[in-house]
Amino acid sequence: MFEKLDAASDIIQEYNSPNVIKALQTHDFELLCNNLYNVFEQILEDFPQIAQLKELLLQNGALGSGMTGSGSAVFGIFSNKEASKKAYNNIKKMYKTFWCISYNPRKEKLF
Repeated sequence: MFEKLDAASDIIQEYNSPNVIKALQTHDFELLCNNLYNVFEQILEDFPQIAQLKELLLQNGALGSGMTGSGSAVFGIFSNKEASKKAYNNIKKMYKTFWCISYNPRKEKLF
């Protein structure tokens, strides 16, 4: 995977980190979801299921969807527990799926 990335001459580097940091600091959930980015997604033509799964998550209510690291997982970000559970129930029929919720022991507002 890394060799393929290094060999690709047409890779577009997007640096969304400042927007992600700003989103976290200002509790801007929409800004966070609009700035999910993974450079590896540009070299995954051999794995169309990654893009298909990201689109499926969006079609099932995710506000944003991304791929972790070099492709070990695809995730969706949802506005609430009910929406995420509904998507989980729809998608688990097609893919190995895990339903996760954020944990906030201090009950601080995250977004």
